[in-house]
Amino acid sequence: MVRSQSLIAAGVLVLGAIPQTGSLRWPANTVLKSQICVERPGDTGRLNVRAADVVIEGGPTLTLLGEQAACAYVQPGRYRVWVQSKDPFDRTSANPQAWKSTPLLVTAPANDRAQLEVCGAGPSTAYTNWKIARTGRCQ
Repeated sequence: MVRSQSLIAAGVLVLGAIPQTGSLRWPANTVLKSQICVERPGDTGRLNVRAADVVIEGGPTLTLLGEQAACAYVQPGRYRVWVQSKDPFDRTSANPQAWKSTPLLVTAPANDRAQLEVCGAGPSTAYTNWKIARTGRCQ
């Protein structure tokens, strides 16, 4: 009997924590007011299954497989962003920077996001490196 009463009490606390507007909000953050979002559309075979690190200089690193996306909260400002990974076509590759894109200078605006995408660079049948660009410019 005691157990069911504590569950009911916990349920009341959870319901009591929901704002009257019905929507949940994250607490305001006065420092990390920008986002850098990166999408990695699907590519051919091995590129999809090789993890690639999206490095935001002075910020976090996002690790993505093909057909994944992620966002990083950062302070408003300018960042160099690049993609790197082991060679997707060499299973024995141990160099985490065997494939490394040219860094892209990104402005992360306050209260907004910069949207980027990652793709293979080179002929579509023989990619030789990573490319990072603003969304829609990765072809």
